[in-house]
Amino acid sequence: MSFRQKILFAQVALLIAFIAIAYPLVEKGIRKSAFENLKTSSYVLTSQLEKAQDGKQLIVLVEEMQKDLLSNYAHQFKPFFYSLCFLALLFFGGSLWLIFHRINYPLKQIIRAIKPYQLGQAETIAPIQLSPSIDMRDHFYHLAQTLNSLSERLKTHIQNLADERSERETLLESLGEGVIDVDSDLNVRYVNYVGSRMLGIPRRLLLGKPLPQAGEKHTAPLLEKCHDLLRLSQQKLTLLTDSIALGEDSKTYLDLIAAPKSQHVGAILVIQDKSSQHKVLEMGKDFVANASHELRTPITIIKGFAETLHDLPELPKEMVGDITEKIVRNCQRMDNLIKNLLMLADIENIPESRFQACDLVALLESCRHVVLTVYEDAEITIENSEETVIGDADPDVLELAIINLLDNAAKYSTAPARINVKVSRLGEEGVITISDQGIGIPAKDVEHIFERFYTVDKARSRRHGGAGLGLSLVKTIIDKHQGSISVISTLGEGTIFTITLPLHRSLS
Repeated sequence: MSFRQKILFAQVALLIAFIAIAYPLVEKGIRKSAFENLKTSSYVLTSQLEKAQDGKQLIVLVEEMQKDLLSNYAHQFKPFFYSLCFLALLFFGGSLWLIFHRINYPLKQIIRAIKPYQLGQAETIAPIQLSPSIDMRDHFYHLAQTLNSLSERLKTHIQNLADERSERETLLESLGEGVIDVDSDLNVRYVNYVGSRMLGIPRRLLLGKPLPQAGEKHTAPLLEKCHDLLRLSQQKLTLLTDSIALGEDSKTYLDLIAAPKSQHVGAILVIQDKSSQHKVLEMGKDFVANASHELRTPITIIKGFAETLHDLPELPKEMVGDITEKIVRNCQRMDNLIKNLLMLADIENIPESRFQACDLVALLESCRHVVLTVYEDAEITIENSEETVIGDADPDVLELAIINLLDNAAKYSTAPARINVKVSRLGEEGVITISDQGIGIPAKDVEHIFERFYTVDKARSRRHGGAGLGLSLVKTIIDKHQGSISVISTLGEGTIFTITLPLHRSLS
């Protein structure tokens, strides 16, 4: 039954109830009034008839008596009528109050549940609980259920949006690029950690505020570039790119990509750090230049001596022997350089299938004997805290790295070289320390010694036949073994190389 039908039904029921209650009261009042009037009229009529002398006078008396009867009846009926109206007013007033209370009470419950959400005091609409007296077939019950259902759907939708936003933010935070989201007025709506770090401004000073136009000295050009790119991207409604180099000594190369959002609501800026790519390109150029230089020198020497032999075929036998010896030595130098370059390329592609359980203590003993065959007067001692330290390695390649370090220690030490090697186990890693008492490395060169073709003393390296690839080769081998190598050196006192390697999985 609809609410309108219920109201109509209630009005009809009230009317019938009122008639049922009022009718007996009215009837009783009328009867009592009529009885009193008849009684009085009979008494008056009897007294008048006694005085009446003829029929005409009798008719007049009856008419007067009727008028008096009607007048008394009307006069006595007024209180009953007023009382009846008052009762009707009270009855219908109370009934209407109950009806409107019945209507307003569930509405108030619904409004009371929705009001906090409307005022912003709650993030969701609280469940609407109606009075138990509400019939499940009532429209208010269905309204409350509908609102509860909408509230649940709203909660689910908000939760989904929150989850999606969290996922997007997690994804953006995991990126290596800086991401900045701005509205049409360049107010920052979102910026990830990388973006704030690139701008040199904390996120709390960026979110919800206009994108700054000035910052630290080294980021001011970047902020200016970001402003221009974001503004132009929104004006032209197209994807724009640009790049900038920051810093003087160690430059940072950044690529900027600005994309407008639909419906002119802002733009997104992506900042990519291309410093590593530029560094790789520079290293490649340096590698080619250094390799060309290292090859050019022996080739020039060989060419010069060959031309000398060609132009002066009657040179003394001793001079010819000296020239050919130098030609052979430079050929050997080129051969070593090419071998080292090929070895670097080969080591960078070592498959893990070549790795096996390797006893580091035994490997160091083998390396010690190899170096002593070249430097017979050298003193190489090995200290091991355990009888065996088993690591995951390619024995042949790792042996090459250790021999290279021991060879350098002996080569750059005053004879007889004193070299101390320690091997120990530290947690899940094996640690190898190689220390000498040689000439040491200048502090400014320590951080560069693992770079390809880098030499501390070029004249001495060339005299020893070195091309600056030995320590680069060592670093590549250790990196391929998932290890690390560090160096501490004091000029004139010696150098200490420390290598850490992962232990064999079944023994770590």
